[in-house]
Amino acid sequence: MNQVNYEFVEMLFDEFYCVKEKQNIKQYKYEGSNKLRFVFVFDSSPETQLHDAEMSLLMNIISSGLKIKLEDIALVNIAQNENAKLSDIILSMKPLKMIVWGCDELVKNEEWKMENNQIANIRSTQLLKAATLTEYTQNQQAKSALWNNGIKKML
Repeated sequence: MNQVNYEFVEMLFDEFYCVKEKQNIKQYKYEGSNKLRFVFVFDSSPETQLHDAEMSLLMNIISSGLKIKLEDIALVNIAQNENAKLSDIILSMKPLKMIVWGCDELVKNEEWKMENNQIANIRSTQLLKAATLTEYTQNQQAKSALWNNGIKKML
């Protein structure tokens, strides 16, 4: 007997799932306007926010690499969103592209088996799992791998 790939079926019925789950969609706090439906998810405690080096890296990726503006995307800080789940963020914000910086526990909770710099299609979202922002600010090799093996492939 042939088995059908769950992700294939989920893509076919994505709109059905969205309609059914619409009544329970959680709203998430984020910075930016999400005009391009490009979401960056990270975890930074509300007290510290992003360090200068991390924010500089993000701004460099956004403006120089992606050639867009900060207001075109959504920055979702998991620490500011209680009981956040990546699948709920996808349902709520409907991103076309999403980069998850760190947040390994959230990816694990979704039972998505992904390595850093790996891209997966989750519903109608192209999702890239990345290491923490701090790791990329301190390791040029990791930053190059992120660009070449991840972000560049999303474009």
